[in-house]
Amino acid sequence: MELIFIYNAKSGLFNGAIDYAHKLFSPSTYDCKLCTVTYGALGMKKKWKNFLGDLKYNIRFLHKDELVNTEFKDITFNFPCILLNNNKNLTLIFSHEDFKKTNSLEELIEKLKNKLKTLD
Repeated sequence: MELIFIYNAKSGLFNGAIDYAHKLFSPSTYDCKLCTVTYGALGMKKKWKNFLGDLKYNIRFLHKDELVNTEFKDITFNFPCILLNNNKNLTLIFSHEDFKKTNSLEELIEKLKNKLKTLD
């Protein structure tokens, strides 16, 4: 099984630089809460990286513009979101709305742990 994290951001170095500046100068208007709570000024937060490393799932990160080159090109969820792919079904387990209600990395980790418990 695989967890798929989809950023509400475009891929690439240029887009990354624009996103970095946006988060730095106007974080309240930045559209990707997944990016905001899991990345700091120097990259992915260590606590998030450690949490992901302890999960029993394969992990994949995608930017919204990368979906066109995947088997998920037809999904219609709002981003950011987290999906569970069990090779038969694709299930939304953390929605755009869930991210709107999440204000910290600790909160994201706790909410995600609780959602994953219900899948076991």
